[in-house]
Amino acid sequence: MTVPPIDERRRFHDSPLALASDFAAPERASRREVELSREMIRSHGLLTAVLDGVGVPAAIVNRQRQILFANDSLARTLGAVPGDLEGLRSGEALGCVNSWKNPAGCGTSLECATCGMGRAVVAALSQGAVVEDECSLNLERDGAPDAIELAVRAAPLVLDGGTFVVLSLRDVSAEKRRDALEQVFFHDLANTLTALRGSTSSRDASVEDPEAPRRIARLVERVVRQVENQRALRLAEKGTLPVVLEAVPVRRVLRSAQQEIEGLAGPRRIAVEVSEPNESPAITTDESHLLRVLANMGKNAVEATLGGGAVRLRAAATGEGVVFAVWNAGGIPPAVARRVFQRSFSTKAQQGRGLGTYSMRLFGERYLGGKVGFRTDEREGTEFFIELPAGGPRAK
Repeated sequence: MTVPPIDERRRFHDSPLALASDFAAPERASRREVELSREMIRSHGLLTAVLDGVGVPAAIVNRQRQILFANDSLARTLGAVPGDLEGLRSGEALGCVNSWKNPAGCGTSLECATCGMGRAVVAALSQGAVVEDECSLNLERDGAPDAIELAVRAAPLVLDGGTFVVLSLRDVSAEKRRDALEQVFFHDLANTLTALRGSTSSRDASVEDPEAPRRIARLVERVVRQVENQRALRLAEKGTLPVVLEAVPVRRVLRSAQQEIEGLAGPRRIAVEVSEPNESPAITTDESHLLRVLANMGKNAVEATLGGGAVRLRAAATGEGVVFAVWNAGGIPPAVARRVFQRSFSTKAQQGRGLGTYSMRLFGERYLGGKVGFRTDEREGTEFFIELPAGGPRAK
């Protein structure tokens, strides 16, 4: 991981700038102010030695939330050299995709209001007390999407008459990911096995219910897919997921996705309406990974749809490839929409939910070379989509 290149004029505010913010104060210290504060902090050798020895990434930031001192652990984590981090805010140094959505930088966009790291620093400065929080960041590393979960601790520090914050970051991604994977897997597997047990409860189901054998076969197949999906997600997170590209008929993908979504709907009488392209194009992709993306879109749509409602599945040719999309009638509130693709974020109560949208982007963008997104409106409903190049993933 390396520090993203930042225009020096954005790192420091050496002249008055008209800046706005949707969360924290937008102003930044000038280069000279940062240099003076940095030298003052470095003059306290015991303080910097202690921070270098704590073993977790840590930094001292000013009231404008800019980094003045980064300990050895943070510098190593970011692949930084002295001077790389000074003047940056934490999200900018880490490569958060929301850092520069507002020209004033990290902490000033609408998304920043839900960031545990930003909240902790702002609260520590305003309250003069230690604040702990958790932070889930979507990152961009070497042009590819990534994510990290952090346990954050912000402690106010008064030094030579100035007020600063010691910000420490502990990467809890592995344990969060493990918990999330296990919770989702066991939740979905238990639901399928419950349905399977119900279908095999009679002594002679094949006589009493002629459809029972086919229903049991479909449920067993779903168990197999859930195990395969669990394995694929683990490999995808590790960066070792194999991709098998072949020319796949779009209509075949739609039919398979329709069957999967209908199975997810179960007995809830949710119709899956399919809209096919006028022609029958083929697309070069990994069919199994594409179906995982569409199944997660369908699962979200089904969960947001009342019994008797409808989910729409469509495909259409674009100028450069094909777009697949899944629609449901409900809208996503703005505060939720801003965090949809964060790993482990969910509006559901169960711990570990929220991997579905994150995995859509993981499979769809990193491995299939597409673009995953969504559109939502309270009156028009919500549509998740994936746009894929016709010729397969482009080399990066």
